[in-house]
Amino acid sequence: MNDAMEGFYDPTEGLRGTEDFKRVVRRIYDAKSDHGIACFSETNANELMWAHYADNYAGICVQYKTQALIDGLPRDVRVARVAYGDSPPPIGPDEALNSRNSAIKILSHKKANWSYEREWRVMGRVGQNSYDDERVVTAIYFGSRIDPQHRSQIIQQLDELRVEFFEMSVEGYKHVFRAINPDQPRRRRGARGA
Repeated sequence: MNDAMEGFYDPTEGLRGTEDFKRVVRRIYDAKSDHGIACFSETNANELMWAHYADNYAGICVQYKTQALIDGLPRDVRVARVAYGDSPPPIGPDEALNSRNSAIKILSHKKANWSYEREWRVMGRVGQNSYDDERVVTAIYFGSRIDPQHRSQIIQQLDELRVEFFEMSVEGYKHVFRAINPDQPRRRRGARGA
């Protein structure tokens, strides 16, 4: 998680006043620690996301069929849209009764400064969770600084999946995506960068 404030919450006065407050806090902490998180965004075109998460435009963005992805998840995995705010989420005594739900509420919250990410999270118990339906991947977007060899390897590996490929270019002050036809030779790129 990239927000230093992630995982914080605000126990309400009612929760702080319970006899077993320390034990409740420990259960919530353990429930948070028991969750692995996969993060997704609603956008493929945010420049800060490309800089932060795609190795400064040298990486990729993967597009999924959202509902098919969700439908293929194990039953105990949760999907949550991240809420953004200027204070940590409150947790009261009634919510604290279910430490797993409290953990999901807490792990689905970030400071308002991160709202540009438009993030969704898939949360499941720590350990191996497999997902083997490749058909949920619909497109790959290549950053403008991706190594041409890496781009070729990705296209070759995904050749049979009917995935669309898009290449980013920088035109003036804009990032533009153009479809790549993997069957046609692509122009060679000179120096790295745009």
